[in-house]
Amino acid sequence: MLTTLEEKIELLQNEHIHHLVVVPFTNEFANLTAEDYVTQFLYKQFKPSVLIIGYDHRFGKNRKGNYQLLEQYGKILGFVVKEINEQVLQEVAISSTRARKALLQTDLITAQKLLGYDYFFEGIVIQGDQLGRTIGYPTANIQLNNDDKLVPGDGVYAVTVYRRQSTVNSNGFTVDYRPSTIDLLQGMMYIGSRPVVNGKRRVIEINLFNFNEDIYNQSLKVIVKEYIRGDIHFEGLEGLKEQLAVDQIAVEKALNK
Repeated sequence: MLTTLEEKIELLQNEHIHHLVVVPFTNEFANLTAEDYVTQFLYKQFKPSVLIIGYDHRFGKNRKGNYQLLEQYGKILGFVVKEINEQVLQEVAISSTRARKALLQTDLITAQKLLGYDYFFEGIVIQGDQLGRTIGYPTANIQLNNDDKLVPGDGVYAVTVYRRQSTVNSNGFTVDYRPSTIDLLQGMMYIGSRPVVNGKRRVIEINLFNFNEDIYNQSLKVIVKEYIRGDIHFEGLEGLKEQLAVDQIAVEKALNK
C-alpha cells in the first residue's frame, strides 16, 4: 500500500480540499438500491451540481447503478455527470505500480516524480535493543501504524521527521493532522536486518540529529528525502560506527543542499 486513508486525508488537506466525507461501508449502505443511492444518499445529503466518477463505475446493490443512470437522475435533479476516461485511470494504475517498484528499488527520484510528493509513512517509536547508543548513534525504532504500508528497499536514507500533534475523533479518524514546523527534525534512517549484529528481522531505525528526548510511544511522520547507500555487512561495531560518521555527513549535505 502506497497511501493509507489517513495519509490520503492529509494529502487532500494540502490541496485545500474543504470537505471530505468518508462513508463506512455498512450492510445498510451496501444494500441501498442504485436508485436510493442516488436520491437518498448523493442528492439528499450533498445536493451536488457536478458528479465526477471513474470509467465504468458501478454502485448500488448488485452494482446495478452506472453512468447512464446518474445522467438520467441528473436531468431530473439538476446535476451534471462527468466521467474520467479509461486511459487516465489506466495511467494512474500504471504510475502507482511503477512508484511501488521504484521505492522497493530505492529509486526515490523516480518515485517522487510519479507520486508528486516525497514518500512518507507514520509509526510509533518502540523499544529497541539500544545498541546504537553504545556507539554514539541512538536510534528511534519505528513500528508502522499500518502493516500493509510499503517500506522502501534496504539501505540508509536522509529523512525529515515530524513529531505528531494530532487528535482522533469519535469515528477513529485523525483530525488536525498537519504538524507544526517547530516539530520538524532531521536524521538518517536505516532499513534492513542489521547484519552487523546477525539480525534476522527487518527493522526501521532513525538517528535524529541534535536530539536526545525520550520519545517512546510517540507518533512520528517520516518523510524520505534521499537514498544514501545500500545495506553493508560489517565485521564489528567499530566499522559500523566509522561508516555512520560518513553517512551523517552525506545525509546532512543531502538535507541542506
